[in-house]
Amino acid sequence: MNKRHLSIICLLCAGPVVGAEQDFADFLGGFRAAVAGNDAGRVADMTRLPFLFAGRPHGRDEFVELYPTLFDAAVRSCLAEATALTEAADRVLFCPPYAFYFDNRDGGWKLREFNADGEDMP
Repeated sequence: MNKRHLSIICLLCAGPVVGAEQDFADFLGGFRAAVAGNDAGRVADMTRLPFLFAGRPHGRDEFVELYPTLFDAAVRSCLAEATALTEAADRVLFCPPYAFYFDNRDGGWKLREFNADGEDMP
């Protein structure tokens, strides 16, 4: 195999990774806009439902009701600038006191869950 063939193979291998990163960047831009606009319904649409909160699953209407508890002003401000970290195939944003986990399955990126995370922040 010559260098040209290797270059083509490398480009083909890199394509999906770059595409996946762009997909997440596009999703994150929309998610940040929804959070910045304090649009609970739009954030709910970008969340895997049912969503676990306080040990039980919540549907869309319940998520919208609990939104102000989870996305207070400090968290919304942090989410606007937090760096997304990669954890396996997931992306994580750390905004005290939470870590927000996003995954890409069943048709696209969505907020999957959050965890209280006061000590493990980068």
